[in-house]
Amino acid sequence: MTAAGVRGFKCFLCPSGVEEFQQIVYEDLQKVLPLVKEHDAFLMFHAELKHGAACDSDHRNYLNHLAEADLNAEPEAVKLIIELCEKYQVRCHIVHLSNGDSITLVREARARGLPLTAETCPHYLTIGMRCY
Repeated sequence: MTAAGVRGFKCFLCPSGVEEFQQIVYEDLQKVLPLVKEHDAFLMFHAELKHGAACDSDHRNYLNHLAEADLNAEPEAVKLIIELCEKYQVRCHIVHLSNGDSITLVREARARGLPLTAETCPHYLTIGMRCY
């Protein structure tokens, strides 16, 4: 992988809404993370865990979005990513954080020495929890 120039892979922990970007499940992550580490690559995560029927209505309507947003979806996903990062000691990167609780979790994991990074964009901070 890295010899061919591939440094990282991006994945979704919930349905992305885009057919060619399928959701990855825990069992798949357990298989792929040792390979990612072996090749000195890293895995990038969209950190949301979808529960129930959330986001089934028109998410382009901001009031629907607010009513259906699961504020625990991102921190729960971040906890899972931290667990995997620690277990496999593989570099992980979280894209588009929007929840203050998630930032606290990332800071705590980094303080413990885990190879975890994260980023956000201004619009994720203004619209809050994403919903795919």
